[in-house]
Formats: sequence, structure tokens, C-alpha cells
Amino acid sequence: MHFSPILLAGLSHLVVSASGSCLHNTPLMPRQTTPNGVAVAQFGYTGLQGPAHWHKLNPNNTKACLLPQSPDSIAYTTQCATGDFQSPIDVIPAKLTYLQGAAGPQLNYPPIKSATFENLGSTVEVLVTSGSLVYNSTTYSLKQFHFHTPSEHRINGEAFPLEMHLVHASPTNAIAVIGQVFELSAHSSTALLDEVFAHLAAITEPGSVTRTGRFNFNKVMENVAKNGVYTYGGSLTTPPCSEGVTWFVAKEPLPIDVDSYEKMKHVVKFNQRFTQGDLGAPNVLSPQEVV
Repeated sequence: MHFSPILLAGLSHLVVSASGSCLHNTPLMPRQTTPNGVAVAQFGYTGLQGPAHWHKLNPNNTKACLLPQSPDSIAYTTQCATGDFQSPIDVIPAKLTYLQGAAGPQLNYPPIKSATFENLGSTVEVLVTSGSLVYNSTTYSLKQFHFHTPSEHRINGEAFPLEMHLVHASPTNAIAVIGQVFELSAHSSTALLDEVFAHLAAITEPGSVTRTGRFNFNKVMENVAKNGVYTYGGSLTTPPCSEGVTWFVAKEPLPIDVDSYEKMKHVVKFNQRFTQGDLGAPNVLSPQEVV
């Protein structure tokens, strides 16, 4: 399924105002550069720019696109405040589908020699030009991965210090995201994070861009294959909060050492959308007027 011309036209207005969105660097929201780096997000996580007000920030920013797998046929909706399949959620194993091994998403992420690493104001993000996820005979290409602190998803009520979102797009613009949480460890860490976060000092300012060195996704792929994921149909966790996203939340956390975490937290600080309601239940913001 493809977007209608009306929907694609609407997306052209979303690009700049929601440049820090989870859709960033996908065909639905191409990366926007500036003379000094990359365009930054026009939403935030506190006060009047925070998640409770995202639907009010900008009419173009908050009239969310519906992703291709959404059953709804209308082109726009203020889903940040009205959607009833919103993310993140508290992952309760008894309520979701658990997938492991051949039944789950098949990840193929080759080692990366170097990649663009940028500060969007709302998060820090690594752009990727190779890697794939295959699920239900659909192949999704890895476009970018970014970070949230603290974690946006909770697992059985438990929050974690950090969550990484690996964002994929299919040829028909369907979106699939791997959510991998991390736990602080005094004895081990995940090389991917250590290698990427070693370059954070170069992008402390929103809009700044640098390059990473070599890194690989081995631990992420091993964790998903061995320990499995919980899957559900949800939304972007940033404006425009579009629904129709296929989520795969890793069952088990990976480790991150305190030094790497502190480097990341010093730059990102706080970028967590509050936990949404049960899937299919009224939006937690539904009583308030949507404008």
C-alpha cells in the first residue's frame, strides 16, 4: 500500500517542523540540512513544548500522517492526543505476542566503517545506509538509530536508563522499529554504544554533525535472535505520533557502562514520552480539547 497524493503533500509540510521525529531520514521524512549542520526538532520534552502539548505546537506538525499499515482511511489526525494505539507502552508479556528465533524479525546488519552522527536537539542519531529486517516476508531497510533516556518502553513496569530505536522502512514506506533497552553495568558494556558515544563530544550542540568510527551490531542481533522480542502495532513516539508502526521490543536488556551512559546523558539529558494507555483504549489525553 502506498500513501495517497494528499498524504504525501501533507508530509512535505511536516519535514522541517518535525525534523527530530522517529521518521527522520526515512522516505517519509527526508533529512534536512542547514549551512551549519542538520535541522533541529521544533518540539521538546518539558513545559509547553512537551508531550502533553505536542498536538498544539503546529497544525502541520501535529496533523499526523497515517502509515501504510494503518486501517484508518483518513489522511490526517491529531494522533498525539487522539490515537488509541500510541507508543511507548508498558510491555506486559501476557498481553503481547512473543517472537523468538525463526518466528521473529530476522536482522542482517553488516559492520559499519563510519557513519554520520548528528544532534537533532530531540535526540542523537546515527544514519545508516545498509542493514535489513525481514518479517512476514517483508524486507525493511535500516535507516537510522537514535536514543531515548530514560527508556520510553517499560517492561513489566520496569523502566531502564536507556533505549535505542532502530528505525526501518519497507519499499512501500511501512515502518518497523526495534526497541532495545539498556541496563547500567559495572562489569560490562555493549561495544556498539561505547564506539558511537566516544564521538559525542563533537556534537554537544543541537544541529551539529560528525562521523563515527567503526562499529557493529553483533550484540543487538544476538540478543534479538536468542532472547526474542515482544511485538505490537503502535505509533511513533515523537510528533506526528503516526500509528501503524510495527514494534519489536527486545525481551532482555543489554549492558552499558556508567562512563558511556554519562556521556550520552550529558548531551541528550531527557527525551522520554510518557507511557501511553493500553492498546485500543482511549488516548490518555483524550479528555482535553484538541486544536
